[in-house]
Formats: sequence, C-alpha cells, structure tokens
Amino acid sequence: MDFLAQAFENEGRSSQELIGGIPDSLVRLRNKHERIDWETYRKIMSNAARIWTTNDFEAHGHQLVSSPIYRPLAVVGRLLFTAKEIYHWIHQRGAKGAGNQLFTCILPEIQDLGANKLRVTLRLDGGHSMVPEFFHVTKGTLAAVPRVLALPSAKVEMRLLESGAIYDITYPSGGGALAWTWKTFSWPFAARRAARELKDANEALVRRYNELDEARITLDRQATQLKTAHSISQVIHGGLNLERTLEAIVGALVRVGGFASARIDLQRNMEGQELLRVAEHGDVPQGTHAILLPLTLRGVEIGRLSLWPQVGADMAEVHSFLEVVVPTVYMAIDNALTFHAVVDYRNNLEGMVERRTTELQEALDQLREAQEVRDKIFANINHEIRTPLSLITLAAKEVERRVGTNLDGPTQRRLDDINHCVRSMLDLVDGLLLLAAGQENKLRLRPLRCDLAHVINASVSTWTPAAALHGIELSYVGLDSCVGFVDRGAFDRMLANLVANAIKFTPSAGRIVIGLEQTATDQVQVTVSDTGIGIADGAKRRVFERFEQGDVPPLHGGSRGSGIGLSLVESLAKAHGGSVDLVDTPGGGSTFIVTLGVGEPVDLTAVDEQTAVELTQSLSPGERAFDPGAPTITIPHGDPTAAATVLVAEDDPGLLQSVTTLIGEKYRVLAASDGESALEMAAKYRPDVLVTDIGMPRMDGIELTRRFRALDGNRLAPVIILTAYGRLSQRLTGFEAGAVDFVVKPFQPEELMARIRSQLQIRDLALRLHEKEKISALGMLSSGLAHEMRNPANIVLNAIEPLERYLPREILTPEHPAARLLAVIKVNALHISELSRELLGLAPTAELQTESRAFPALLCQAVNTVSGAFERVRLRQTIEYEGMIRCSRPLMIQVLVNLLENAAHSAGPDGEVRLWAFAADGRLVIEIADNGPGVPVELREKIFEPFFTTKVPGKGTGLGLPLARMYVERHKGTLKIGNSAQGCMFRVELPVDGETTSEPLPANELLRNHA
Repeated sequence: MDFLAQAFENEGRSSQELIGGIPDSLVRLRNKHERIDWETYRKIMSNAARIWTTNDFEAHGHQLVSSPIYRPLAVVGRLLFTAKEIYHWIHQRGAKGAGNQLFTCILPEIQDLGANKLRVTLRLDGGHSMVPEFFHVTKGTLAAVPRVLALPSAKVEMRLLESGAIYDITYPSGGGALAWTWKTFSWPFAARRAARELKDANEALVRRYNELDEARITLDRQATQLKTAHSISQVIHGGLNLERTLEAIVGALVRVGGFASARIDLQRNMEGQELLRVAEHGDVPQGTHAILLPLTLRGVEIGRLSLWPQVGADMAEVHSFLEVVVPTVYMAIDNALTFHAVVDYRNNLEGMVERRTTELQEALDQLREAQEVRDKIFANINHEIRTPLSLITLAAKEVERRVGTNLDGPTQRRLDDINHCVRSMLDLVDGLLLLAAGQENKLRLRPLRCDLAHVINASVSTWTPAAALHGIELSYVGLDSCVGFVDRGAFDRMLANLVANAIKFTPSAGRIVIGLEQTATDQVQVTVSDTGIGIADGAKRRVFERFEQGDVPPLHGGSRGSGIGLSLVESLAKAHGGSVDLVDTPGGGSTFIVTLGVGEPVDLTAVDEQTAVELTQSLSPGERAFDPGAPTITIPHGDPTAAATVLVAEDDPGLLQSVTTLIGEKYRVLAASDGESALEMAAKYRPDVLVTDIGMPRMDGIELTRRFRALDGNRLAPVIILTAYGRLSQRLTGFEAGAVDFVVKPFQPEELMARIRSQLQIRDLALRLHEKEKISALGMLSSGLAHEMRNPANIVLNAIEPLERYLPREILTPEHPAARLLAVIKVNALHISELSRELLGLAPTAELQTESRAFPALLCQAVNTVSGAFERVRLRQTIEYEGMIRCSRPLMIQVLVNLLENAAHSAGPDGEVRLWAFAADGRLVIEIADNGPGVPVELREKIFEPFFTTKVPGKGTGLGLPLARMYVERHKGTLKIGNSAQGCMFRVELPVDGETTSEPLPANELLRNHA
C-alpha cells in the first residue's frame, strides 16, 4: 500500500484520496509490517480506479518489482533461481508460496506449456469480491518478474474470469555471460539491501515478541485464576448436600483461594419455610476489613458472602480473582439449594402421588356419574320447559288481544320483551334437544328432494336485512341449480347458525359469501366465508363443542348466542352422513365448509319412532337477538338525592333495561351497552359502583374492570361482575383485574341489590378510614403552616404600635387613607395570628376557644379578605340577621372566606354571587349561591373529601370545602350543598348566641360597595 500511496504522490495527487470511506489511517496502511483485509483492499483499488486506467494499473504493477518489497526476492533470485523457478516459487499454493504470503485469499495454479511458456491461474476463494484492478496490477508484475534476474520483460496475455484471471506467460531465456557477470558485480550491493530489510523485519519481530510476552504474562495470571477456580469448583462439587457445600466453599476460599477467613450467611424462604444456614472458616486478621458480596440468585438476594484477605494482599488481584470465582460459588449454592428442594420433594412425592391419584379417580367417577345424570335430567327438563313457555306466549298474546290499542308504551315494550325471550328460549330448547338426540342417536331426519341453490338463495334474501343493519354485504356465489335430498329444516338451521355466527364476528363494511359446489354424484359442499376477525388456532378445536362461545366477544351489541349453534351444525352434518370443517379465509376471516350426502332418500338414522326427535322450523333473523339500534349510553336516572351512583355495563338490551330499572328504584343509575362507553361514563360521572357483564363488544368486562380501577377517584369503587358462567378461571381473572364480587346469571333481584348494598357499606367504611387518614395528614399540615405563619403575624402586630407613635397625629385621623390602611393591616395581622393559634390548638377532641361575636363584623372581615376575587364578580347581600354568634373568630372568618372564594370562582368573570343570612328556628342560616355551571349530583358529596377538586390542575388544592365543613361541624353546625335555580348553593346552619352586645365593624368600605 505504501507503493500505491507513493505512486499517487509522484503524480501530484493526495494519497488521502486512496482511503476515502475506509476506517484505517494512512499511517497504518503505509506500514509494511501491518496487514489489511481483502474488503479494505477492494475499496482502496476502487478509489484508485477513479483516476487510473487499466494501462496505469499494469504499468504500476510493472514498477512494483523495483519496490523494496521485492528486494529480498531480487537478491535471492539472482543467486539461486532461473526465471521459471521464480515463477514457480511465487505461485506455489500454501505457506511456501511467496504470493500466498502476501494475499492469503488467492488460490494460485501454475502449468508449464513448453519451452519458456507458463500458464498461471489465480482464483479468489469463496466469499471474496472480485477486484479487476488487482489482476491488472498482477499482469504488470508477472511481465516484470524476469527483470529481477536482469532479463528483459516477459510477454503476458490475460483473460479475466468471474472470480479470477488466467495469464499465459512467455519469458526470456537466461542472459549468458553478461548476466552472470552482472549478478557477480551486483551481489554485494544486493546483499547490503537484503541485510537492511532483514534488520527491519527483525526489529518488527522483536516488538511483536514483546507484545506476545506481555499477553503471555496476562494469560498465565488468568490461567492461575482459572486453575484456582477449578480447584475450588472440584472441592465444592464433591457433593450436593447443602451444609457440606457451604462448608466446602468457605474452606476452599481459605485453603485454595488464599483468603484469611470466609463466612456465608444464607437465608432463604423455601415452600413457606425459612431456611437459615451459616458456614465460616479461618481466623479474621486484625486491622483488616471484610469484602461483602451479596448472594443473589435469579434476582433475589438470599444471603451474604464475607471475605477477609490476607494482610498486605494485592487488592486488585483479589478483586480480579473474585470476578472469576464468585460465579462458580453462586452456581454451587444454587445447585445445592435445588438439590435440597428436590430431596425434600422426593421424600414426600410418593405419598402425594398416591393421594392425587385417588383424588383424580374419585373426581373422574363423580364426573362420569354427573354427566350421565345431567344428560338424563337435561333431556327431561328441556321437554318440560316447552309447556310453560307456550303458556307464557299464549298469555302475552291474550293480553295484547284483550287490551288492544289501549296499551301504553312501557307495557307494550315489556310484552315485546316477554315474546322475544320466549322465542329465544324455544330456539335454545330446540337446539339442546337436537344436540342430545344426536349424541344418543335419536335424531330423525326426513330428507326430501329440493334445489339446494334455491334454498340458499332464499336464506340469503332472508338474512340480507340483518346483515345490512350492521353494514355487512351478504351474497351467494355458486351453482345456479343443484338438486339433492336433504332435510329442509336441518339444512335451513345449519345455514342460519353459520350466517348468524358470521354476522356476529364480521365488522362493518365486511363481506359474507355463501358458496355451493357438487364434489361428487351424491355429495355437495356448502361454504360460508366471512372477512371477520377470524378464530385463533387454539380456539378452532373448541368451536364445535357445546356451550363454547370463544375467548373474543361478538363485535355487535345484543348479538351473543348460547354457544350451541356450531355444535348443532356438526351434529346435523353428521346426521346427513357428512362433516363440517373450519379454515382461515385468505386475507383474514373464517370459512366453514359443510359436506353433505345428498343421494337417494334413505332413513339416515333408524330409531324407535316413540323416542325419535324431529326437527322444527329454524328461527328467522328477526327472531334472533340482533339489535343494532340498542342505546350505547342511557341518561342517568333514579332518585337524584340517592346516596350512590351505580354504573351498569351489559350488551344485552333487555337485560340492561331490567337491571337499570331494578337498581334505579334506590340508586342513581348510569347504563352502557359496551365496555368503551361504560369507561367513558365512568371517567365523566365517577360512579360509586360498577356492575358489568364479561362478554361485551369493543371492550370486555375484565378489561373494563382493570381500566375502571385505574381511573383517578375510583380506587375504592367496588366492581361486581355479572356472568352466565361461574368457572374458577373467570373468577380469578376478574379478581386479578380488581373485581370484588360475582353474581351468576340467572340471579334473583334481591341478591343483586343486597350485594350492591353490602359493597357500598364496605366502601363507605373504607372512605371514612381514608378520610380520617387525610384529616390526620391535614391536621399535621395545618399545624406546620400555622406555626410558620404565627411568628410573622406577631412581628407585624408588634411593629404597628411603635409605627403609630412615630407617625404624625394628622395622619392618624380616621379619615386619612394611611390610617385606614394601617387599620386594615392591623386587623388582618390579628386575624392571621388568631387563626394560627386556633390551628395549632385544633384537635378532634379539643374544645374550641369561642367568644360572642357580632355576625355582621365577621362577615365584613371575610368580604374584605376576598375582595380580590370579586373584582369582576358581583356580590349581592341580604343580611337579615345582625345578632351575635358564639364562635372562634378566625375559624368562622375562614369558613366564610372559603365559601365566598369558591362561589366567585364558580361564577366566573361577569358572574354573580348571592349571600343571604337570616335566623330560622333559633339558628343562623347562611346561604351562598352562584350562577356558575353547578356541581353534578353524583359529585356533591365528593367535593367535601380532602384533596378532591373539580378545578383544573394548579387552580385548587381540594382543601377549602373540607376545612369549611370541619370548622362548621366543630361549632355544632352543618354545611351542605343544595339545589339552586342556577349554579350551586351552599347552606351553613349555626347556633346563635343569646347575648345582644354589639361589636364595631372594621374600617373598610367593601361591604357597602358590594351591598
């Protein structure tokens, strides 16, 4: 590379152009003792190719023979070799070849073609890129090789290959006596040059030897550490007993590792039992400090390793040694602990296996017996259910017939609900009877000749409106005519169940396609494909099981099924001598493939006529629970003064209406038909209880519970889950999400109301405890603030009297502005001092320091304090009570200040606040109302909780109203929030004082200005 750089510089170009885009420095590339990889060499030659032509590369290759790298070759070659021998010496393969010593990735081959003719083939080994410039340089070098022997240049012809080149060389014969004379004459000078080259090479080798020697010393040290660690490992792993392992570790660290003393303190909880072990070895030397290493296994700290080095030990080597040994120690302790657990488990395993086997066998016997009893009871009960359902239907129709058009809206809706539920129950009973009959080989089909294509088209026409309501396209693609023998009722029911299932799980703007194909003379294949959400691989095996509804809820509200539809399809397909399969639809969705035998009519299932179950007509889409118009959110209803708000989330419209009506008799109710809507309402209204179903569209009940509990203010709000299944896995999942109770459908109304009532009572207790903690924290905060406020207030008060003495008498007249300002300062400083004293002495059991005060004076002081809040808010006052009240003056002023400030903030700029004070039933009543947006009913009690605020962050602390209520209650009074014609009103009731003494008003005009 130094030769190339020198050639660039000789042409007046910068050698830096060669290394563009290469991380290596030019200094390193020009160092003849360094090597570079082939990819770096390719980039260098690519940079050179931007300037040099092919002839330039060959010319520089020709000149390369005279470079220093070829000087030893020239000396040796002139003394020992002919031209042919030099060519063979350069192109030997392997370490003996001079070419392979320079380029290890080149595979050379050489052939003699006759007198003075050779063929040299150079190929790149696999994985290296082709560099044409290298082979052009090599051509020039091969032509110049005879010049080493003082002979003329050789003639070289080159052919480039895909990853190499072939060179045909014609070299000159020897030079005769003149050549021998030249070699004799030039030998001393060539030898001197060779000696210099050998000296440089020797110096480089000496440097490399020193580097290797340093590396050898480092490796020796590491080998010693590894050997020591191996010795310790052999000692440690002599056995897996925990006590012996710990003793072996500390002993090995002292005897082999060279430490003065070692100690292990082990503390581990295993299967609920505390495991404590201590092992130590050696004597602790005086004046040394221990190295403490925590024993951590799988992220859990289980103890500590303490090590005392020998006096005068090299701490760097000690720590280096520990880096090697400590992992081995950890692994040994881990293995011993694992072995200890395995031994303990093995000792109890046989008894556990025997007990578990007995339990499983008993459970299996009970399961088989329960299944047999269940199937018998199930079949009998289903037969008996049809009679009362029929009576209910007849009764509902009779009511409609008798009353006719006189029915009011709610009554008509309830009758519609009855008819809808009866039809759903009949459909479910029919399906269950057919399933039971199919399992007991008692299902009787009546195959008739019909055109299956015509039947499918009729079914498509029937189901198209139901699909269109959800924005889904339903179509038929198949044969125009296909005659076969099937049970028409069974065929209709299979189609209905498959299409209904597809509609449930296909989003709006999706497609459902029904196909028909004749696969054999007596066999057809019906496909129902959708572009819905698809079915997970793990659930595909379960979709044809009874009562299996999958892990994903339907996409459309009110469309939940019973979980027997697909199981019934499979039974009916088998009864026709066919089958049903499920595959993924290309592009997303599911495809059900039903294969049916449609040959000559035969008695497909020969059974006793007395026990046979025949098919009934399948239900139409209008009789199924598809209600796309179901309300997403119901306006809150119920008693507006109720103590609690309950949010109900249920996707079945009928059940949602029934539950909300039931709960609304006692509580305020919020209703939502899916999880996302319920979460939005929870964030807005902050309900006290959430009652939710599990399977709902858009968001299921488990996820709703998890997000509901994460909302601010809902940490203590209980969640009750309604579910049709009481499986333990569902209960555990619900409890993990934050639910506190489960109600299994069907349920009694009294049960649901009792559970809601009990959970509200528990919540109320938790809130009271929570509030008590807040009040305690608030008391500490108030005391701290009062202590900090009292000293500055006293300083101001103590400074006012000297200030009055120093001021001229004409300034201290009541009419002078300075005197009035001084009076305001004195009054407010006194108020702060008194308030601080009251707060410092305030305790739940302490008695207030009260005195008789004129109410107008207190009110005037409060209005004066909040004057800044009423700069753009109008204050209207009606003061009908001018008597006395017995109170703590600073605390009562603070109550009025907090209520007035809150009202001014709610009214907003250009708003209005009305204050009315009057006596009623021996008590003072103070009403403060504003014309602001008001407080929602469900939040009216929450605003008195400490730190709760409806203001934007940074605009309120949530302490004003809680403190006001606490101060009022300490005065044997009440503070409530009530209704107002507009905005919000707070009502304070306090006992009045019978004394009639008056109190002068403070110097201010704010009261008159706002009156």
